[in-house]
Amino acid sequence: MLGNTGNTGPDNILKSEGMGARIKNSFKCLYKKAGEYVTAIKSSLYSMNPLSRVGSYLENSGEGSERLYKNGKDNKIISMAKTSKPGGKPLKYVGIAVLLIAIVGGVGYFIFHNMNSQPTVQDVKIDSDYAFIEYDGNDQGTLYYVGPHGNLHDLGTYNLEMKSDFAQALSVPKQFNQYEASKNPNFVPLDQVITIYNPNGVTLEVAHNNTILLNKLNPENYADVVVPSGYLKEYMTALGTGDYKAMHTSAAGLGYLQVNYPQIFNLLGETGNLHIYSPSSADFVSGYIIQTNNNTLIPYGFLLGVNNHVYGGNLPIENTEMVYNGN
Repeated sequence: MLGNTGNTGPDNILKSEGMGARIKNSFKCLYKKAGEYVTAIKSSLYSMNPLSRVGSYLENSGEGSERLYKNGKDNKIISMAKTSKPGGKPLKYVGIAVLLIAIVGGVGYFIFHNMNSQPTVQDVKIDSDYAFIEYDGNDQGTLYYVGPHGNLHDLGTYNLEMKSDFAQALSVPKQFNQYEASKNPNFVPLDQVITIYNPNGVTLEVAHNNTILLNKLNPENYADVVVPSGYLKEYMTALGTGDYKAMHTSAAGLGYLQVNYPQIFNLLGETGNLHIYSPSSADFVSGYIIQTNNNTLIPYGFLLGVNNHVYGGNLPIENTEMVYNGN
């Protein structure tokens, strides 16, 4: 993680402080560069001015000509020529003007080049076991996390930089929603939430242009999860607080839901239809349900893998061995 981190808010969002140091270093380099420009241009002006040639007599026709020397040890001019030759002062002012223009131009270029090259990658650490990105279908998503007091926080919209196979798999639920909605007016769309897990606090690499670098994370620590529209906030809050049980539904559990919770049964069936719809190269599995401490039931499914490459293998909601039997 680049730079030091510190607590920047009441809910422990930690961000790197590398930018301030970077700007400070930029001005140090700027001061040094400006000095180099001054020295170089002064040397050039002296070398172009015939009055400054070392060890020569001034061949001027005006009065007051005198010999010009340089100190061989420290290379400083120790005696300046005096001349009344016309044009001396204008040459001096032209030299000053050229010097100032060159300094301003060089400093401007240095600032522009330094501030627009190789932007610093920052880390954003969320002091929670989970971070959530509600995927919008256009390589962007809204970042959420649950604070220590159980409150869900919206951190804004980010661009997403992802592995190509994962990005392609994210299009499957969107296509499924369009397909089902075209033939079933009562269809409830499935929302997608990229669920990132890290029991020691989630660290996300964030670069310039407000981009989360998902491709820099361990694929075993995140997965695309689908939940019926209207259940997304309950899902994120349940995982963020830990107040839930994740289970796979048994045949008895499905029968219980069909009789006692027909809406949940139908929504669970939608995740099953996604499993049937999804290609083998992007396998979404179904039949899972979350039960919160207040007995809210949330059906969910998830992207198991892409081309035999597993995503989210470390997520507890994928590894659950608990079974929902309807009690």
